[in-house]
Amino acid sequence: MTVTPGPAPDWAGTGLGDGFPNDTEIPGPAPDEPPEAPQLAYPTVADWVQGYLVVVYARPIDASGRFFWCRRWWLHDEALDRLDALWRAWETTRLDGATGPATWWTTYADPIMTVLLSSAGPFRKCDNSHHARPEQLTEPLPVDVAPRELFPPGH
Repeated sequence: MTVTPGPAPDWAGTGLGDGFPNDTEIPGPAPDEPPEAPQLAYPTVADWVQGYLVVVYARPIDASGRFFWCRRWWLHDEALDRLDALWRAWETTRLDGATGPATWWTTYADPIMTVLLSSAGPFRKCDNSHHARPEQLTEPLPVDVAPRELFPPGH
């Protein structure tokens, strides 16, 4: 038995096109438009440190020498770099309502804050009333200039 297809349906005037896929435009952003980035909860690392981090990561900063902090944290290059990375990680992981907070605490906050607040960290000579300039802490790590040919641009 042979089946012969019948005539194609006449869709004219129905708004359904010719019945083939891709005839109807699907609403949404144009393919070359990037998706809209989520709004930051805190516009700067400074706002985040002052409005969030120092509240949720409270530690006793006293003569015990267990934790070190500097109220002028932004004057320490290492601290600024680490806190900026920590803020960016927080802004990203906060959007994941499932495991984002746990990931932020265990993967980012705990290791970074452990280094920052440690007796070997950038705040080690600062206390509640005194800021030690970074150059008072130590000299930069010694380094020889690496051969340029080993590191092409971007590596």
